[in-house]
Amino acid sequence: MSIVTSSQEIEDFLSDGHTARIATVKPDDSPHVTPVWYLWENNQLLMTIPKDSVKARNIRQNNKVAVTIDTDKAPIKAVIIEVTAKIEKLSN
Repeated sequence: MSIVTSSQEIEDFLSDGHTARIATVKPDDSPHVTPVWYLWENNQLLMTIPKDSVKARNIRQNNKVAVTIDTDKAPIKAVIIEVTAKIEKLSN
């Protein structure tokens, strides 16, 4: 597996639209990982999640998350993001 390294490679890879996996922390400190669709826009990783989902509840309690976006075919590429998440309500 090769980790994507240059800024342009990361930008191109994230713009291609792969499935992401987000890891959050449950109240008992165990991990919770789920696949999600995302949008890479203006150097931000955006995801829509149901407000009452386990992910959302976990983020409200502990907003430290890890996101992995990778390919499943050779050559394997991956971007790993560790970040403080922010939940915002969508405007109509």
